[in-house]
Amino acid sequence: MADEIIRKPGRDIGLILLVLIILGVIWFVQGGPQQGAPRSPFLDVEQTKSGSFEISESDKTDFFENSGTAEKVSSNASDKGKISLYTRNARNTDPQKEYIEIGASKSNQQGLDITGWIIKGQQGLDLKLPQAANLFISNQVNAESDIILSPGDKAIIITDKSPLGQSFRLNKCTGYFSQNREFEPYLPQECPYPKDEQWPASLKPQCRSYIDTLARCRANFTIPFGLDDQCVTSINKILSYNSCVEAHKNDADFYKPEWRIYLNRSAELWRDKWENIIVQDKEGNIVGSVAY
Repeated sequence: MADEIIRKPGRDIGLILLVLIILGVIWFVQGGPQQGAPRSPFLDVEQTKSGSFEISESDKTDFFENSGTAEKVSSNASDKGKISLYTRNARNTDPQKEYIEIGASKSNQQGLDITGWIIKGQQGLDLKLPQAANLFISNQVNAESDIILSPGDKAIIITDKSPLGQSFRLNKCTGYFSQNREFEPYLPQECPYPKDEQWPASLKPQCRSYIDTLARCRANFTIPFGLDDQCVTSINKILSYNSCVEAHKNDADFYKPEWRIYLNRSAELWRDKWENIIVQDKEGNIVGSVAY
């Protein structure tokens, strides 16, 4: 037909070659043979020199926060390895006798502030360690401060309420409290011996002989008949917790490397078996754990 368009094969081949050249230029500009795998729309992936791939820290956080993972990934566990966690009497079902222990490593370069640390267990517990009285005085309101564990110190963490009304640090006089109160574990009996206290020089020999027989960490003695009033008054004044503190608070060995921390709960916290106890610092880093 006269009006039929006659196509020339050379023209089609030229168009195809032109398209291929354009595609090749685009491919080369975008990286050519150096291009890696396609980038994920979800994670920011960086290629290392060895050819392997690593997830960036920002995307690690986003991934774990959005995936429903219970524990947030943290790279700043600065206190890990600085403590030891012991189950001690965690299996006991009596809150008064149930306790665990945190021990500060002797190799630590400085003290550890454990106030605000979290104790966790499989029962969904989330318990924050409180402040405590560094120096406890009887019959008064005592100021509380953060609990600082010096290298080698330990903290006994008891489930029940404190027999003294607050958490406290042990000293060379705290053994007096065990005379009329129950503590678990038992308070060390490290008070000064009565015979070594400072007594009035005017005490009679009979009184001094009686004082030499008295046990330490005891007060309110039943004074035997025949001792004079000065003897009785001196014994009742000098042999007490507060008097012991006043006389010895400046001694180099007055403060002991142990704290008693009370969680003020009336029910047991830890299972007698199949338990996993975890300690986290204020930033949420796991610094210690123990299972049984």
